Amino acid sequence: MEWINSVSALSYEIGEYYLSCKSLDKIINDILQERNEFIDFINAKTPWIAYPSKANFVLVNLGSEKITIGLSDYYNENDIIVRRLTMSPFKNCVRITIVDHDKMQKIKAVIIKYAAGGSRWGVLDTRKIKGITKNGAIEDRNL
Repeated sequence: MEWINSVSALSYEIGEYYLSCKSLDKIINDILQERNEFIDFINAKTPWIAYPSKANFVLVNLGSEKITIGLSDYYNENDIIVRRLTMSPFKNCVRITIVDHDKMQKIKAVIIKYAAGGSRWGVLDTRKIKGITKNGAIEDRNL
């Protein structure tokens, strides 16, 4: 395979522009902050495990294939796309891409609703979910 050692002048200028663009730095920093907050949310408010990540996605181990399938389907029903991993040792995991703050709040709310049994897939013991009342309401509005 032969490597291409040249880049068109236009591609180079576009690349330079984006690298120097301050708004791009803000977008990247916002995504990194959302990612870290989401990992903290999963690890603090659910019985699941969110693994540390340096990417724009988080790998969440849901503990069972039934919950993994259920949550994946529930997300799709709520217009949130997640990737369910099917290969061992990741068959109990979903990959959630980190997006802007408003969409991440929606993702967190869907997790809380799902965990409280707000769907046909609700299979978690809500006593393990911090911030959920017995009737499934969210106690802590600061998701």
